[in-house]
Amino acid sequence: MIRFKPSRLTAAIALSAVVIVLAGGGAVASNMGFKMNKALFGRAAGQASPVGDNWVSLPYNKPYSCYSDLCTQAALPNGTTLFQRITESGAPQSCVCGVGTACTRLALNLDNVGACGGVAVPLVNPDGVAHAFGDGPKDPYYGIRINNNAFFQNAACTGAGTPVACCTGAGTGTCFGNMIIVGSHNPTQAVLLRRIPNPTNCGAPPFNDTAGQSVLIGETYFSVPYHTTAVTAQDLCNQAGITALAAQIRRFPGNGATTNVQCGTAAASALNLVLGEALFIRRSTAGACTPLSFIPAHF
Repeated sequence: MIRFKPSRLTAAIALSAVVIVLAGGGAVASNMGFKMNKALFGRAAGQASPVGDNWVSLPYNKPYSCYSDLCTQAALPNGTTLFQRITESGAPQSCVCGVGTACTRLALNLDNVGACGGVAVPLVNPDGVAHAFGDGPKDPYYGIRINNNAFFQNAACTGAGTPVACCTGAGTGTCFGNMIIVGSHNPTQAVLLRRIPNPTNCGAPPFNDTAGQSVLIGETYFSVPYHTTAVTAQDLCNQAGITALAAQIRRFPGNGATTNVQCGTAAASALNLVLGEALFIRRSTAGACTPLSFIPAHF
């Protein structure tokens, strides 16, 4: 049974939280701090993305700053790929645990000229222009994608002879491992949902929205707080003040069953949040260049 025990959780609040808790990994919480066992899906032979795409919510206060910290402290095996997207520019950011030095230079809050060395290694944005690390907005609420085909190669699997033996059939089963996530929530942290590309110039490249800019600008992979009061995707829409059809939300459960909904629809009200999963959020209507700001409600 999954346990999630904030110290001041009343019976009424517990009822609204149970959907999220039952769908997530095991967690033990105290006030704003917690420790959680998060399942990670791998891929068996013949399987491909989105199977194995684990979008993980990271605590807003966490003991890891750089990608390499997450590799080490979460005991991710060498060969694990970590990926984030810089919402301001649409640029990808990734490294592989145990391979090279990129993981030591990349920051989980996308501030790559700060705590993680400040080495100006170029990124090539979707606009075709190379930009130095540091394009990121330096915020703690970004989720991260974790991929490794070896996640299901745990003791139970290897004891069965081959990793694929842990699945219901070669290429058809569900394979998974786990990681331990620790941290605490920042209850005053505002989340910014950036604008999407439109013909209006919103600043200097690569952050502007001039015609021809990357359609990936504004994609936010949002770490849903572990103490959220939101139960469904629509609850998040309401908390952010997003009107009907003004944003898209996507869930990547790791097993390949990706779900897309729009705010203000029955589908959004039916999409339950899962403890430990980050969500894709993207505003789907052009508007002012200023970000939409909100503070997620929490217990």
